[in-house]
Amino acid sequence: MNDAPAAQLGIAPELANQCMRLAAIPDEEYDAAKAEAEAEVKAGNNEALVDFSEKLVRKYSAKLARRKGVTDVPLVYLQPSPENNDLYHPVNSDDSAFKQLVESIRERGVLEPVKATQDGYLVSGHRRHAAAQAAGLATIPCSYLPLRRDKMEADAFIRLLREHNQQRIKTFDERMREEIVSVDEGDAYAHLVKYRKQKRDLSGFAGVAVESLDRRERSVISDAKAPMLAEVRRIIEDTREYWPLSDRQIHYRMLNNPPLKHASKPGSAYANDLQSYKSLTDLLTRGRLAGLIPWESIADETRTFTNWQTWKESGAFIAEQAKEYLEGYSRDLLQSQPNHIEIVGEKLTVKSIIEKVAMDYTLPVTIGRGFCSIPPRHTLAERFKASGKNSLIILILSDFDPDGEGIAESFA
Repeated sequence: MNDAPAAQLGIAPELANQCMRLAAIPDEEYDAAKAEAEAEVKAGNNEALVDFSEKLVRKYSAKLARRKGVTDVPLVYLQPSPENNDLYHPVNSDDSAFKQLVESIRERGVLEPVKATQDGYLVSGHRRHAAAQAAGLATIPCSYLPLRRDKMEADAFIRLLREHNQQRIKTFDERMREEIVSVDEGDAYAHLVKYRKQKRDLSGFAGVAVESLDRRERSVISDAKAPMLAEVRRIIEDTREYWPLSDRQIHYRMLNNPPLKHASKPGSAYANDLQSYKSLTDLLTRGRLAGLIPWESIADETRTFTNWQTWKESGAFIAEQAKEYLEGYSRDLLQSQPNHIEIVGEKLTVKSIIEKVAMDYTLPVTIGRGFCSIPPRHTLAERFKASGKNSLIILILSDFDPDGEGIAESFA
């Protein structure tokens, strides 16, 4: 067996690699294969010696791949997967962390085996393989997967690389490329169709129960309100594709087929006046609290709410944004707090001031514009439920007067 370093022979790289592969074959196997080739030449097969090296390399490579468990494999029989650079940064020999890895391997060897396909392409361990070469090792511990790169689609092989590199420390852009690889076009389209259908077919109230949070007692909806309630529910159902509606939108649609505000009073037809409008808003509130009107069907845009998009870690953010659009990332600073905390401001004029402070702590902000209406209270309760916390703390920012005190008490 010729032990001369092939890289110093001044020959083509592929031929040099072939020489190194031949040099890595044990003497007994090399001698046996050579004797077999010489016997074929004597028998008249003059091409036997020409094909000798290539056949020997293929035979020894296949023998390595058939080994079970972890085995020491000559470095020259493993090669980096070209697709690895599509996901992760190429190995930088000048990087301080890589230099430390080289020194560690030189002193202790490769402690974690690499993984490779049957045809010798690395799936996991590109940095260890490069560091072992830099450290002057001849072999590296390796386990072979029961598949071949040349038999796989390119996308499938990239996903295989991702799955076998879940534990490696990655940069933000490497995480992003991983998640983009994970997005299936068919699944993404199905998700979009499902989302659009959900917007059209929003179900009835299935959220948390919300009690009246102010001091007023609300009476049960009586049978006398049945005609008016029936018309309200019909309008809401007929305009489902336009949800959420405002109270005023429902009010104007009520005028097309005015119901009786009181079933036993023929002269109580719904009209375009303040009394009818107040009757409607009261009925809409009681209907939602009673579960007769879906919460999702009505919104109060005059009471604004601000929340900060947060994720527990960057991987979850990238996975979500890869399916939609990449936007800003903020870590959820409330996740480590024992209580769920929100801010409720009385007036819209203080909104910009409150938000600048709340943003630093990712505190949700609701502007009630006086006494907060029922939709913001309901969504606040939903956020508290989703937080999984046992206690809710609401910071009320209002005027220090009787109305301000009443606003705070209404949340008690």
